[in-house]
Amino acid sequence: MFLVAADGQAIVGYTIVLLTPPESELANLAVSRLMQHQGLGRRLLSEVVGVARERGCKEMFLEVRASNAAAIALYSAEGFAAVGRRVRYYARPIEDAIVMRAALR
Repeated sequence: MFLVAADGQAIVGYTIVLLTPPESELANLAVSRLMQHQGLGRRLLSEVVGVARERGCKEMFLEVRASNAAAIALYSAEGFAAVGRRVRYYARPIEDAIVMRAALR
């Protein structure tokens, strides 16, 4: 599933979720720098979690850069918890990923 947020003609955020019930995976969530800290990321995440639930998914997984404190805080506030680590998962720069999971009730 691909969800786009637009402000007029400009795309200001998007998310990609893989739905394979009973699991789902948040593959990407991005918000333009100008729109950050305005709740758009939270709204996009809430929307895709709702769709995943509707389609029979019981849990959602994601990977996030270990250094991305803002994203980790958002995901944690929305019910995701760290369940693992993928060493050297990201390139440019090389960095570990934190694997997070949320139960979708």
